[in-house]
Amino acid sequence: MVKKTVPKKLTFMSIYFLGINGIIGSGAFLLPQSIYKDMDLLSVVVLLSVALTVELIALCYADLTSRFTGSGAAWLYSYNAFGRCAGYELGVFT
Repeated sequence: MVKKTVPKKLTFMSIYFLGINGIIGSGAFLLPQSIYKDMDLLSVVVLLSVALTVELIALCYADLTSRFTGSGAAWLYSYNAFGRCAGYELGVFT
């Protein structure tokens, strides 16, 4: 006998938070367009500097990954570097 599963329904809260997610997401994608339009050629410099910054952050994470054998990413790094309190705060608030 095959047990049928009832499809999950969207509740009021899930639809509410889905709407908030859409508002924040549209702002995150539409706001840079209006900012870059006003900056003209300087926007290319801004994009390249942001790309360089993100690349440096990725290299820092790659270096940290090679130093630890466990999993846990930023929590593991802060726990080992700064102690239990910092690891807890980073794990809870991110």
